[in-house]
Amino acid sequence: MAANMTSVRLQILQAIETYFAGMQADQPTDDPMGITWSTVALGPLIKEDHRRRYSLGLVPGPEKETFQFPYVMCFLTLNVEFRITVNQGDPAPGVMAEQALTVVKRGLTVDRTWGGFAIDTKIINSEIDLITYADRSALGVCVAQIQFRYGYDDPRDQFPT
Repeated sequence: MAANMTSVRLQILQAIETYFAGMQADQPTDDPMGITWSTVALGPLIKEDHRRRYSLGLVPGPEKETFQFPYVMCFLTLNVEFRITVNQGDPAPGVMAEQALTVVKRGLTVDRTWGGFAIDTKIINSEIDLITYADRSALGVCVAQIQFRYGYDDPRDQFPT
């Protein structure tokens, strides 16, 4: 992708995607996350993701902007969708969904600035969807608000002069 097409917003989304895609169940060794995501994608989960063990989709939602020259202050809503597939011998689907939500929340707060591109990341809502306790899969969403800024004249410039 050309550098002139990469906004501050996209760099934040790519940093989040890279973090979750690199998450390993046994890392870090002193306090492991407990999940290796089978799928991590920028965009909503698709039908095939229900066959994967753990799937995660990063779906940008509404963004509010305020103008504070020379910056545009942005508040991006990010919906982090997750789906789990329950195998024989696993804990109950409700328990696994709660565990996955915990991992998503922890992951969103490991680096709240995403390498310095964002000002802050806050979790503002979450929801788990189970139809019955006998479900073979469960899904949920964790909603975060990411605060960042860019130059008044250029959404690629984080530090305008």
